[in-house]
Amino acid sequence: MMMYFFLAISVVSLWIPKIKNIWIVFYAIALLFGYFDERINETGLASIFLLGISCYVFSREPEGTFLKILSFFLIFIFGMAAHTHLIPGFSNWKMLSGVQISENGYPFNLYLNAEKITLGIFILISQVSLCQTVEDWRTAVGYGVGVALMASGAMMLLSYGLHYVRWDPKISLYILIWIPTNLLFVCVAEEAFFRSFVQQNFRLAFPSLPMREDISVLIAALLFGLVHYTGGPANIFLASIAGIFYGAAFLASRKIEASIIAHFLVNLTHFLFFTYPAAMK
Repeated sequence: MMMYFFLAISVVSLWIPKIKNIWIVFYAIALLFGYFDERINETGLASIFLLGISCYVFSREPEGTFLKILSFFLIFIFGMAAHTHLIPGFSNWKMLSGVQISENGYPFNLYLNAEKITLGIFILISQVSLCQTVEDWRTAVGYGVGVALMASGAMMLLSYGLHYVRWDPKISLYILIWIPTNLLFVCVAEEAFFRSFVQQNFRLAFPSLPMREDISVLIAALLFGLVHYTGGPANIFLASIAGIFYGAAFLASRKIEASIIAHFLVNLTHFLFFTYPAAMK
C-alpha cells in the first residue's frame, strides 16, 4: 500500500512549482516500497528505466532525427502495453475485488497500476507545461467543466440507449476510495498519454495535413477506445466517443488539466447517477 501512497503523492507534487523536482523523491520512495513488497521486480525496474530514457531523449531531440522517432515508438509501445496490462515485472494491487456498487451492476474490481501512472508522470514532467497561475487554472477549469457537462449528457444518453447503464442515483462509501484513485491513477495517466503524447505529437508531426487537429483528436480517441476492449464492443465505442470530448477539451484549452477535469467529471457522473461499472444484461 505504501508504494501507491507515494505514487499518488508524486503525481500531486508535479503541480507544486516552488519545490522543483520533489516528485523524484516521492517516486523513488514508491519504487523502493514496490521492490521490497514484490510489486515490482527487476524486469519492471528495467522497463521504467527504458521509459525514462525514452522520454528524456524524445523531449530533447530535434524533429525528424532517428533518436526522436525511436524514442516516440518506445514510449508509444510502452503506453499501449501499460494500458492493456501487458508489461511484465509488475504485480499490481487489487484494491477492491468483486464489490457491488450498483444492485443490478457487474461486480467491480479496482486495480492500482504502477506502470500506467509511471507513464503519466514521465510524460507530464518531460513534455507538458502544467498549470501554474490562477489564469492557467481558470482556463483549464472552464474548459474542463464545460466539456464535461456536454460529454456527460451525450455519454449517458448513448450508454442508456445501448443498455450499457441504467439510471441508478446512489451514495456509496466506496466513493471515498474511488475519487482519489480514479483521478490520480486513471484520469491523469490516460490523459497524459492519449492527449499530451499521442494527440499532441500527431498534430505537431504533420503541420501541413488538412484538418490535422481534428484527425489528431480522432486518432487519440480511437486508441483510447481500443484499450477499453475488455468491456466489449459497446465500451470501445463509448470510450472512443468520450475520447473525442476529452481531446476537444485539450485542443481548445491547450491545457492537459482541462481534459483531466473533463474525464474525471464524466466518470464521477457515471459513478453517482448510473449503473456502475455497467448494467447486467
